[in-house]
Amino acid sequence: MPLSILKEFADVVDGFWRDNREESALQIHKLAEKELESDVPSRRWVSDRVKELKATARGLGPEPIASPWGKQWPKDAASVEALFVLHHEAMSLCESVGMRNFQGLTTRMAKWACKIRNFFDLSVRFDRLIFLQFTVWFAGQERWGEERDGDDVDPYISTLTASLGLMAWYTRDSETSQSKQKRWGHVFRIWEWEEDEVVNQVAQHLAGHILSIAASRRTTPIFDQQQVETDLEELISREQPEEDDEFDWLDTP
Repeated sequence: MPLSILKEFADVVDGFWRDNREESALQIHKLAEKELESDVPSRRWVSDRVKELKATARGLGPEPIASPWGKQWPKDAASVEALFVLHHEAMSLCESVGMRNFQGLTTRMAKWACKIRNFFDLSVRFDRLIFLQFTVWFAGQERWGEERDGDDVDPYISTLTASLGLMAWYTRDSETSQSKQKRWGHVFRIWEWEEDEVVNQVAQHLAGHILSIAASRRTTPIFDQQQVETDLEELISREQPEEDDEFDWLDTP
């Protein structure tokens, strides 16, 4: 398998494990295989990768919420405008899909929103949706880099796939069909979807639900504790995945 494809697959596996740490290696393999829709490394490779992540990744505590006009709120006018617009778009988005108890964006998401705001037209709703998605991607990747590499984390390397996706978004009108790359690790061309599909996807990511409800307590928790507990109860009540006799040794979390 070419190194570039293996690297892409590793990024996807890392992302799924980051957000679904209670899942087995077998389930992580299934998620990645479905996501990439292509040939992927063996289940044993995924198992070894998951074992390595479990041995090296450290856990970070919950992140504070950047409440409007609170201590974590920016001071300069441009950042205030961007973050206030984004906060209200996120609140409206969550309400539109029946999500409750929205408290605000995390401080890490707010920081990234202020950094990348000029890549988007905040007067256009579709741009605001994509802006929200990239805020989630950058914040999640930076946090994962800190969990994985600790004090040795490289801010640029840890958010590289989000950066590549952001540049593809920024140059989307000048790209040729030959130059288009479909995805960068866990980042993909969500801006090519229909708006209603984008709404649903961004809403899920905002809630910290990247294919798993349990992710809301690890990556970008923006709901209160009652919401997290309710989500976990729903997760536990779900039907367990079918067993795979040939690879049942991979089902151990």
